[in-house]
Amino acid sequence: DKRIYIESDSFDDEGFQVELQKKLVSKPGARILLKGDSSLVFDDVRRVMNLARKAGAKSIALGVEEVKK
Repeated sequence: DKRIYIESDSFDDEGFQVELQKKLVSKPGARILLKGDSSLVFDDVRRVMNLARKAGAKSIALGVEEVKK
């Protein structure tokens, strides 16, 4: 469904950017951990990374999990 979350709160693109800006004011330089499920394509990830950068994020880490066989 391509919703964006900060903690457990869901946002559209604009709301995500505004909320992240607020959080970064109180914690400038905070590392953003970006995680997603297997339904995402690279463009989805890039879109959220760009929104985070526009919100002022300086450090974005991608969270991954090992595929268990």
